[in-house]
Amino acid sequence: MTRKRDSLRSFSRLLVATALLAPRIAAAAPAPAPAEPRLVVLAFAFMPSPVPNQPAFQGMISREIPRELGRRMDALADLETRFYAVRSAAGDKARFAVSQRMGQATEVRFAAREIGGAFVLDGLVSVTERLQFKVRLQDVKTARLLWQKEYQAPTAEAGRLLERAARDLLLALPGKIGAEAGTARPPAHEPAWEALVAYMEAEDLAFALESGVYAGGLDPIFDRYLTACQEDPAWDPPAEHLVPLAHQALSRGAGPADVPLRALERLAEIRPGAASQAALARGLERAGRATDAEAAWRHSVAIDPKFIEGWLNVGEARRKRGDFRGAAAAVEKAVALGLPTPRLQARVRSDLGALYLEIGEVDKAIAQLETSVKENPDDPEAHFRLGSAYDRKAQEVPPEVPSPEVPRGARADSDKARAGSDKAGAGDRKARADPKKESTLWVERATKEFRTADRLRGLPEAPLVPPGAARQ
Repeated sequence: MTRKRDSLRSFSRLLVATALLAPRIAAAAPAPAPAEPRLVVLAFAFMPSPVPNQPAFQGMISREIPRELGRRMDALADLETRFYAVRSAAGDKARFAVSQRMGQATEVRFAAREIGGAFVLDGLVSVTERLQFKVRLQDVKTARLLWQKEYQAPTAEAGRLLERAARDLLLALPGKIGAEAGTARPPAHEPAWEALVAYMEAEDLAFALESGVYAGGLDPIFDRYLTACQEDPAWDPPAEHLVPLAHQALSRGAGPADVPLRALERLAEIRPGAASQAALARGLERAGRATDAEAAWRHSVAIDPKFIEGWLNVGEARRKRGDFRGAAAAVEKAVALGLPTPRLQARVRSDLGALYLEIGEVDKAIAQLETSVKENPDDPEAHFRLGSAYDRKAQEVPPEVPSPEVPRGARADSDKARAGSDKAGAGDRKARADPKKESTLWVERATKEFRTADRLRGLPEAPLVPPGAARQ
């Protein structure tokens, strides 16, 4: 009895955009706990200035300047940064409170100690035509002042100012916690002030939503992110934060799907690249619009023919609707371009081999699957698929054709005629493989691969009915 399973049962959905092919677009996996306790960042006090600012703007700056410092510090060191702002209730409505003075150093350390912080950062900020802020970093346990400094620059240089302050704060941390900041390359691009403000407004609204202070919809948040993208299309963070928020809203069914989808469509218009098309495609998938998603994936590879993630997902979409030949053609593109890691390359080769089996190109399947198990011998699915390919090869071996019966009277006449040709053809007949032996060889190979797959899955050894047993 032939051992059979669907060779495409475990066709992998290779979502390599997040960490490998489209960095920082998708949500990252949780980082391991740092060696040191967390860094606590508190909302800065907002210092009044001769240039009046609206209360909403003051509150946003008091929260987002320290949060931006924390984000930039986290990008260079594993700090498990936590941000805290004072929330109050006025008229039964939750809102954030904004102070106009920094707290006493002892008060700040006490608050950080209560929430388990090892270091605490607070400060004072104001905005005119210049961004000015004072930072104070303390060691909670020893009460040591690690860093205190005032920073100021024209608002046009706000990004570079924040980056410099973040690196200074990291280098002030004890030991080697922030040592990477001394050698890390600076950002390739810093935003214009208008883009930075729009981005911080979006971040502040998102933080208020998570904190139960803002009860509005997602439209205003997406609008501010998109404004930041329009103001400075070369700056990545607004898009990087918009995309996961839109995907989460679609996955959770948080409101009408057209709101996050419209945001993703606008992002693709503002930043017409393959990564934006990929973000839109994933959103459409979450909204259950498979046909539109496939069109977006095809558009992504039309924009960038070397976009591996796009080719993989074009292949996946075609496979789902039964176009195995078209799927194989797309995955071939990804394999030819080369996946970022050997293990991933092996997995994609395994998937390509499974597709070849579906369209009956057994020799191509065997070539891909043998390479796959060589590159990653610990993948049970690749071994199973290779066993399936060997089994299919055994079925393709033509049976031995018996010699036709010759009438008794004609045998004598033909013996002499055959004598001359027998000697010449002996070598050919000897070289020709015995079909039964050839089929048995493929069956033995298949059996070995099936056993390897079971062993790698941790299945107990059990008597195995050899593939092709029913044919023997």
